[in-house]
Amino acid sequence: MMNATVRTQVLSRDDARLLQKLLVAFDERSMAEDQTRAWLSQATNVAIAGWHNDEPAGLLWGYFLPRPDGQDDMLLIYSVDVAAEHRRRGVGRALMDAARALRRGGVWLLTAESNEAAMALYRRAGGRRRHDDDVMFEF
Repeated sequence: MMNATVRTQVLSRDDARLLQKLLVAFDERSMAEDQTRAWLSQATNVAIAGWHNDEPAGLLWGYFLPRPDGQDDMLLIYSVDVAAEHRRRGVGRALMDAARALRRGGVWLLTAESNEAAMALYRRAGGRRRHDDDVMFEF
């Protein structure tokens, strides 16, 4: 049996079509190519594609958030998606590692404790909860 390979790629404005396809594959809102190109052109925006055995298998995207206190920008991971048939094969972990490699002032994200797959991935990737009572409000 051949060993599976996992690889990642930080997307650039030249990867607008690939980002379009990945967004549709992961049930995110569809965007026109010029919109994805414009989004990828912004230095604050990050998209990382993941492959498993040369098949598109995952997508992570987020934003660098500038800090007013002079510290380095922090990367907010907004979404991590791995196709069902590629889960538990290292794709999510590779996406998280690639995001952590981009960090300037740190990486953070929000999830629900009830999202067991996400909680397991983030723990395996080295994430830690600072407080058990963290709360998020939506408006």
